[in-house]
Amino acid sequence: MISSSSSSSGDDDSFFIPSNPCSARILNLFNDEEMADTVFECRQEKFHAHRLILRACAPGLAEHVMVSNATALVPVDGVEPLIFRYLLRYVYGGSVPRAVLRRHSREIIDAAHQFGLGSLKVHAEGWYVRSAGTITL
Repeated sequence: MISSSSSSSGDDDSFFIPSNPCSARILNLFNDEEMADTVFECRQEKFHAHRLILRACAPGLAEHVMVSNATALVPVDGVEPLIFRYLLRYVYGGSVPRAVLRRHSREIIDAAHQFGLGSLKVHAEGWYVRSAGTITL
């Protein structure tokens, strides 16, 4: 029989359980040229992506890829490269820094809407409302 000691509060901090490394590994694939099978071009800046991840995490963005020729660059219109970079990073499980959300929440909302990323859109809307301050009626 294996036993472990525990404190009277029920919390046991005497051993280490490693966290799941999968999400960090997927995030490390973000903009990985070697393993990518899709390339977006946003105002002459290139972003490497993986169709499998796009299909699983951003179906609207994946559809944008499917409409394009498989061997060509996938054009991204109406979005600044900085915003697209953070949108794509979000798809890979990354977060958008607070400073970027504060400064570019409107642009992130528009891009998230354009590519069907509802959770990012709602997240940016929260920051947009927060940055608008108090509304007086």
